[in-house]
Amino acid sequence: MKKKSSIYLDILSHVLLVGATIVAIFPLVWIIISSVKGKGELTQYPTRFWPEQFTLDYFTHVINDLHFIDNIRNSLIIA
Repeated sequence: MKKKSSIYLDILSHVLLVGATIVAIFPLVWIIISSVKGKGELTQYPTRFWPEQFTLDYFTHVINDLHFIDNIRNSLIIA
């Protein structure tokens, strides 16, 4: 059976690992949520976590107007 101090150390290490995981994953979550915000929502003050209006306009702009698929295909052919 483990000692009490060992159990407390295990609990503390798990709490620290969960905290570090949240800190590491939060920027990725922020980027994903920000990518579906509407025009002007990123620069408004105060900043909201959830978008007021969900939009995929930026994705369609990148794929259609910037020829993203063509560029990826060219990169795959060259690589």
